[in-house]
Amino acid sequence: MTTQVQGREPTPRVEDRLALYTTQAVGQVSDEIVSRVESFANRFQGAFESTEATRSPLRNVLAVAASPESGVKALQNFILYQGGRAGSGSKFWTHKDASGALLAPALVAELNKLDDIHQNVCNLISERSGEKLSNLEKNRLRLRLMQLFIGYLARTQVALSGTKKHK
Repeated sequence: MTTQVQGREPTPRVEDRLALYTTQAVGQVSDEIVSRVESFANRFQGAFESTEATRSPLRNVLAVAASPESGVKALQNFILYQGGRAGSGSKFWTHKDASGALLAPALVAELNKLDDIHQNVCNLISERSGEKLSNLEKNRLRLRLMQLFIGYLARTQVALSGTKKHK
């Protein structure tokens, strides 16, 4: 929605401008997120290559992340729940890296490491808009970055397991 002043072009509302600046700022950091996803996937390569290409265990996590009632803590809780489920039929979540770290808690820790990107994006948005982001806007942005990470990770998992299958 825009505001019209008689005789002038309509000006975008603050919310519309913030949405635009957010989209632009997130776009600027997407390559950094993909790089972190690739590093994480390489760390847990055995888990990513051993699952079926069409059934990523991350799809449920992505669904929770995209749910309108989801939040950062709820998402982290769901990931840990997936890792703690006994007899879930998937060794994906309990796979260990070379240091012995389990995938589920390591994923939560990796998502928490997005804080530096989150702060950079918040600063970019504030600089461009001249507006300070509210805590709610900051939390939504943090969740959005986590959604992107998980989405890229799910696609990476499918690619790695598909590549392994066709070798």
